Parts: sequence; C-alpha cells; structure tokens
Amino acid sequence: LKSVTIGDSVAYIGPAVFKNCRSLTEFICRPETPPEICSTDLSPFENIKLSSCTLNIPKGCKAAYQNTLFWKEFSPITEVAFKYQVTYVIDGKIYAVDNIACGESITPPIKKGYTFNGVYGNPQTMPAHNVIIKGTFIVNKYKIIYIIDKKEYVTDIEAYGDTIVLQNPPVKEGYTF
Repeated sequence: LKSVTIGDSVAYIGPAVFKNCRSLTEFICRPETPPEICSTDLSPFENIKLSSCTLNIPKGCKAAYQNTLFWKEFSPITEVAFKYQVTYVIDGKIYAVDNIACGESITPPIKKGYTFNGVYGNPQTMPAHNVIIKGTFIVNKYKIIYIIDKKEYVTDIEAYGDTIVLQNPPVKEGYTF
C-alpha cells in the first residue's frame, strides 16, 4: 500500500489504523478540517516515516493541518485544488453536472434566451464537497420600438421565442409596411 485517500466526510481516525504500513508515501486527505485522531497517545500512523510522506490536502487548509497533532508531522504538506461535483437542478430536474476545483467560481448554467435565477444560498465558489445548485430559468423579455419617419410609432414587450406581430401596421400613402 503506497497511497491512501481519506474521503471528505471522514471526521475521525482511530488509533493505529495505518500501523506498520511502512510503504506508504502519500496520503490524500480530502476533508477541509483535519480528521480528529481518536487517541493522543497512539498515532494512527505508527511506524510510518511521516517526514517523507506527502500529505495532499484541500487548497486553503494548510494552516489547519500544520497546527494539528499527528497531521503536522507529514512532509511535505501540499495544497491541492481537488475537484468536486456540482449538479444544477433547474425547475426541479437535473440540467447539468460539472466538476469544479475547490475555490473556483461556480458559473451559473446558460440557456439561450433565458436568465438563470438561483435559489438564495447557493455558493459563489466551489467548497470542498459536492453541491447541488437549485434554480429556475426565466425567459428574457425584450423591448421592441417601431420607429417610422424618425418617430416612435409603437413600443412592445416580447418574450424570447415569441413571434413578433405588429398589431396595427402604419399606413402611409404610397408605401407598404
């Protein structure tokens, strides 16, 4: 065993869990908060040379790991922009799924002729866990101004995709509108 990945939902690690796993050279630890070690007397990493074992952690969490018993013994401690899944649920249905690196901006989905209206509380940047972004698409509306002979004739509001029909075409002798 050369590498171990600790999932983002792990909060505790028991004593001697990795005892005598001397060939370990890498720990990938996905939680933003260092998992608590259940014993301060017995290390879960007993007989592992942590000074030459890489600890990959979420970007922005280095200080927390460097200041926590047992975790601070790893060298090097490397921050990684792990990718997590964002699922866009629009109008109650899955619209799209994407993988975004932790800390990156979450860009709302695009639908031609519509504006995304996200539910309050959706994160602006990707946290260190999967998220579901809920919202709706609102059809865009456009103002149409008919100008004839440099004068405003009619103003109308139409939604994207609607057929534009002028209700009362202007009349001007000798011209067809």
